[in-house]
This record gives sequence, C-alpha cells and structure tokens, in this order.
Amino acid sequence: MSKALVTRFVREWYSFALRNTGTLECFRSAGDRQPMTCDFACCWKLPAFAMQNAARWLSAIVLAFMSNENRGRDPYLVKSVVHSSRILSAFRSAGEALPLREVAQRSGLPKTMSFRLLYTLEKCGMVEKVGANLYQSTVRPVKQRLWRLGYAAQGTDYRFSREVSASLERAAKQEGIELIAVDNRYSAKIAQRNADLLVREKVDLAIEFQTDETIAPIVAAKYRNAGIPMIAIDIPHPGATYYGANNYEAGLIGGKYLGRWVKEHWHSELDEIILLELPRAGNLPQMRLTGVLVGINLSLPSAKNCRITHLNGNGELGPSFEVVRRHLRQLRSRRIVVGAINDVSAIGALRAFEEAGVPWLSSRSATAPTSSE
Repeated sequence: MSKALVTRFVREWYSFALRNTGTLECFRSAGDRQPMTCDFACCWKLPAFAMQNAARWLSAIVLAFMSNENRGRDPYLVKSVVHSSRILSAFRSAGEALPLREVAQRSGLPKTMSFRLLYTLEKCGMVEKVGANLYQSTVRPVKQRLWRLGYAAQGTDYRFSREVSASLERAAKQEGIELIAVDNRYSAKIAQRNADLLVREKVDLAIEFQTDETIAPIVAAKYRNAGIPMIAIDIPHPGATYYGANNYEAGLIGGKYLGRWVKEHWHSELDEIILLELPRAGNLPQMRLTGVLVGINLSLPSAKNCRITHLNGNGELGPSFEVVRRHLRQLRSRRIVVGAINDVSAIGALRAFEEAGVPWLSSRSATAPTSSE
C-alpha cells in the first residue's frame, strides 16, 4: 500500500471526527515539515471520539489493499470494472442488505458514483434493490483476505490509552481485521521489542504510538526494512505517515483562555507560569507549551513580566505530582497558571496544588483549562 494512500485515509479518518476548534496537520514524514493542504476543521487533540470513528478508517485501509490504485498506470486496466468489483466486494455475506451510504463507505467510492454503479449492476441482474434505499448482491461474495493490523499503544495505565485500544479492537472486529495489540508502557526499550514482535508477526500495517523521539528512527527503520507501512501517532517517525494534532494551535487556544480567566477573576494579577514538559517527546509536542505562552501574552500583556518555570513531568501523573510538589515547597508566588503537556501531567499538578492549598489555573495540553480556586 502506498504512503500516499495511507495518508489519504488517515485524513479521511479525521474528517469523520466531530467538528471542533483547531486544525489538522499531516506531515508526509518527519523530514517533511510542510503540512499538506487540509480543509478539515477538526479537534486539536487525539481523543477517544476520534478513535470511535476508527471503524470507517480501518475499512478505508482494507480498501487500499483491495484497490488496484497502487499498481500505477496499467494500460490494460478497465477502471469501471475495478469500481464495479469494489461495489460488489462491499457485500461481505450472502443476503446482506446495505444502504447506499454504507456501500459508498465500504467501497471507498463517491456516493454519486456508487449510486450509478448500483443502478447499472441492478440492470445487469447482479444487484437487487430490496427496499427504498437497500441493496443486496445476487453474486456470491468473494472470500476476502484477513488483514493484520499491528498497534503499539503508548500505555494502558490511563483511561484515554485504554479507550483508544478498546475502540481499535471494536473497529477491527467489526471490519473483519485481525488486530495485534501490544503495550509500549512509555518505555523506549519495550517499544523497540514490540516493533520487532510486530515485524515477526508480518502485519500489513503498523500503528505506532511511542513517546521517545530519540528512538523514532530506530523503530521506523524496523518497519521500513520489513516493507511494512507505518502510521506514527503524536511523535513523528522518519518515513511514516504522521497522525496528530496541531500542537501550537492547541496550546494557543488554551493560553488565550488562561489569560482571559486571569484578567477576569484575578484582575490581571499573575505571579508565575509553570510549564510541565515532556522533553523526550521532542520539539513537536513542545509546541503546545510554546502556544500556551504566546496565548497568555496575547490575552494578558502584563504576563510578560511574570516568572516562567519549566518543569519536567515526563508526561506522567506521579512524576508531575512530585516535581510540582517540590517546587511549591520553595514557592512564594500566590497566583499561578500551569500549562501541561497532557492531561495526566495536569492532574498530577492539580493534586500537588490541592495538597499545598495554592490558587492556580491549568491549561491541560489541548483541553479546556480548569481552576482549583
């Protein structure tokens, strides 16, 4: 399956997600920093609701393998026959009745083209219309190959990670795809071992969600040498299709809200900005915190004079709690805002502030800020 097709279907997945503020950026590879043109307005996080649309995305991936588009220009290939075969392949079991929308989704063809092909196939006796908007194939369904999808999860200690894994399992089952899921446990060593395991399992496509930028080239090389296409979530990997948020825009939104909140509730009085970072993830996720700072200064110009503290929470609850806790014991600031790289870091900071009884406001990565005051 070509990288262009994988990229196309990743963007398709995002377009099915619920619309919200923010934008989508897809980079062709870690070395290509020019975002592709994308008109979709999508959520600026990688939340569970996006994974809930994974069934459509996985279906599109299967169609990429079934499609002949990646063969290049074949002068003997009749595209209309190829498209018709894709329509018939949408019916996966004898007697299955599908509405037009489902046929178009499974075939990966435009709705208007699907309608015309169904109409033509009905006239040829290969499809029956069994309802106002229901179609049934009269041709015995072709037994399709069972595709193998490898998914290396970032971790399963937190609810978000568990929901992502569970949604992929549901989608794979629904689409008839074999899913091999492993847990990277936020560990660079385990991520490399898991990549080796998925290569040995000969998966058709790998979805990699691991945090360390330093081992990204190593992990990517394992799949590339095995000829396995790869999608990298959140952290760019060389040669892989990148799937993630517009980190800077996400931080900018949170930062602007922080500044407005301080202006309205603390009368523009701000002593300190704490940024909870995840250095090992690299520069791209760090753009979230850059956006937070810019957003705060845009909404609250007086914040340019306040103290800025950078703390390494490692993107985890425990380390974030401990590092903020130690900082607060030496602190004299009264009014503090926190920009965190992700939700669990913000929750760790929240617990530390609750323990110390210090007023604060948090921007949890790309999520809405919350006040503990």
